[in-house]
Amino acid sequence: MSVPNTPENQSLLEGFSNLILGPVSLRRIFLLLTRLHYSDPAHYGEFKDKMSSFVWSQDDTKRKLFIDYDYNFRPTKLEQRPAIFVGTDAIMYRRVAIDNVRAITEDSSGKSSSYVAETGIIIRHISMTPDEALALGEMSAIFFSGVRALLKQHMKLHTFDIVKLDSTKPFLREAAEPDQQFSCDLVMKLAYVHDWTTIWESHRVKTVSIREAVAAYALPAGEQTVEQ
Repeated sequence: MSVPNTPENQSLLEGFSNLILGPVSLRRIFLLLTRLHYSDPAHYGEFKDKMSSFVWSQDDTKRKLFIDYDYNFRPTKLEQRPAIFVGTDAIMYRRVAIDNVRAITEDSSGKSSSYVAETGIIIRHISMTPDEALALGEMSAIFFSGVRALLKQHMKLHTFDIVKLDSTKPFLREAAEPDQQFSCDLVMKLAYVHDWTTIWESHRVKTVSIREAVAAYALPAGEQTVEQ
């Protein structure tokens, strides 16, 4: 499974290069990619026959798979099932050396480092049976593994890894019931350069000025020397 090589999709990927990465833009990027993947069963690979009815569409009358931001989740709206919700974890910042080596000038007068932002992308798959939820989760995992190199290139990511695909579990209830929902979470971790820092601490003497203080050795005005 991969992103179809069409002008529209290529334009979408190239547009990621112009975005300033952050919680809002990351959530939007992965929502767009998830909708892109589930917009056509031709993308589903070996799951095509079994999951061909799970399709997202902009047209409400054709939409069989609800895909939205995690904050739009409404647990009581069963008509929004099956569903996929996209969200981000907290963002953690840490200082690192650029290219794993702190850059230092030849005369040790300055140094550079960068701050990397790390976060998790959490994609929750919800359906009415555990097998459907797990299949959706596996399809997302295969898709994002396939586009990993493209995303690192176009989004200029420091790292991007598929971390975990949870086992399915009853959603919101402890015991299974006739209208039970099941969920399967896909967790991905990524990091990107948040900012660069350059510190100059030069101790070199830039200018040397020597003036002979002649007045300090002159006799005060009005005084006379004693002749030997």
